[in-house]
Amino acid sequence: MDFRKEPRHAAPLEIKTVPGSGNHEKVINVSRRGCSFHSPVNFQKHDTVFLRINTQNRILEYDLVFAVTGVVVWKRRRSAERSVYGVSVLGFEEGGFPVWKRLLKKISSIIATTSTNKGL
Repeated sequence: MDFRKEPRHAAPLEIKTVPGSGNHEKVINVSRRGCSFHSPVNFQKHDTVFLRINTQNRILEYDLVFAVTGVVVWKRRRSAERSVYGVSVLGFEEGGFPVWKRLLKKISSIIATTSTNKGL
């Protein structure tokens, strides 16, 4: 059963988590209220995490790093070394919320354009 409250959009973004492994982790998808990512760090449900998100992959046509604070709401083990986590956003560092909104708008427009072009 799917308990999602918001649509999810695939988002190939690099992040660093705090606490973290020092490695670049990857976002899987984003929504208005949260995101999912995979990481070798062993977070537990209800842990607070700090995500430094990098838009370096050109989704926004410019490089930008911004920070999100969230709480782990679910965890799925993928291997002995990695888990996938769902995070609900609690807040943003100064200036982060407008970037998050632009990111979601851009990803949504890419998806809409791709869907429209498939019908041609």
